[in-house]
Amino acid sequence: LTNSGRVADGEPLLIRSLDVKQRVFGREHRNTLTPRFNLGLARILRGDLDGALPYLREAAEIAPCALPPGHFQIAQYIEGYGACLLLLKRYDEAEPVLLDALALMGESFPAGDTRVVAIAERLRDLYVAPGAAERARDIEVRFAAIRSQAPPSTIREALDKAQPPSRE
Repeated sequence: LTNSGRVADGEPLLIRSLDVKQRVFGREHRNTLTPRFNLGLARILRGDLDGALPYLREAAEIAPCALPPGHFQIAQYIEGYGACLLLLKRYDEAEPVLLDALALMGESFPAGDTRVVAIAERLRDLYVAPGAAERARDIEVRFAAIRSQAPPSTIREALDKAQPPSRE
């Protein structure tokens, strides 16, 4: 339902799913990760960034313990948490989280993979912030190297260009 734009209808089902899976498997079981993460995404879609953050943080914290080492979804959950911090303009907190996600994703996929490129693009956006010129130059060099190995167009690239983060 959240994928079809019916977030209001989908969110109660995600809450119920998370509740049931936590009761059956325990709070930190891998089967709780997807409903927890999707609940965070649903809250973002609804415009409730503060409400999304705890779910995304929990998914990012639980994933490294619940999934096998090096599993690419660990990086995805960490990236989701970092992206929410970025949307909340909590740049100092977002940076190390996104750098961790980039390093983890880079262990699973080649530099040109769209998942690696997407995280690099988030970091590039982060460094557009005032006072981050040196970091921006560094990430632009890294981003150019990553981008040169990527397909010419990605969905994430189109979305990021359509809605660049505000620096106000």
